[in-house]
Amino acid sequence: MKSQIKSALAHAALLLFVAGLAAGAGLPGVQSDKGSDEVRAAVEKRLRSHKILVDNNVQVQVSDNTITLTGSVLTLTQKDQAIRDAKAVKSKYRLVDNLQVKKSDLTPDQMAETLMGLIEKSSYYTIFDYVEAEAQPDGTVVLSGWADSPSHVSEFEKLAENVPGVTQIRSRLSVIFPEDPDRILRDRAAQIIYTQPTLMSFRQQRGPIHILAQNGTITLVGTVGSPGEKESIGMLIRNNTGALAVDNELEVIEKK
Repeated sequence: MKSQIKSALAHAALLLFVAGLAAGAGLPGVQSDKGSDEVRAAVEKRLRSHKILVDNNVQVQVSDNTITLTGSVLTLTQKDQAIRDAKAVKSKYRLVDNLQVKKSDLTPDQMAETLMGLIEKSSYYTIFDYVEAEAQPDGTVVLSGWADSPSHVSEFEKLAENVPGVTQIRSRLSVIFPEDPDRILRDRAAQIIYTQPTLMSFRQQRGPIHILAQNGTITLVGTVGSPGEKESIGMLIRNNTGALAVDNELEVIEKK
């Protein structure tokens, strides 16, 4: 009789163990289907709130304490936000990022123009910064030129992440920390260009001429309306700032 009772108890224990396995009970790292569905629904809700999940463009899979994101998004900004959303739901889960930035209908030139439009409207873009953008067919954007501080570089890169179709950013921007003598030179140049009565038209435009002072040399970059304007500005800077040299790289775009 005792052996029969022991056998019955062992059988019951085995059934309970199997049931526990099916439910994922008591085993670390094993998630029940219900739990997976809840996590997936929570991630999808956050993605929809940020307008990232639209028409099933992103798929969320949850298994074995891992969240996998697959599909396509419009921008690098959306991709970064999707990753943050998933981590916000379950920070201790492993995240697998299979998201791709969707190819844009914009040509590389249009992508570069779109980015430059954003940069030129930015409050971070001053006459002491100068940025050029080049976009490649694979969605890579190359930023070149110089910036007045690291925070400006970060801002320009963030703006690039907002352009549809940009897949990666390569920054070749140099951060220029002018010494006091160079800072004085560039301030003098800016005062001449933007307060000189004969150059009054530049006061009505935001940053058409960008100024760099380095090792006693002033570099001028931007656009002017005529060869005469270019020569006039260069001469004023040479004669009134005390610079050792002036590199006049102003581009002439004559008005039609």
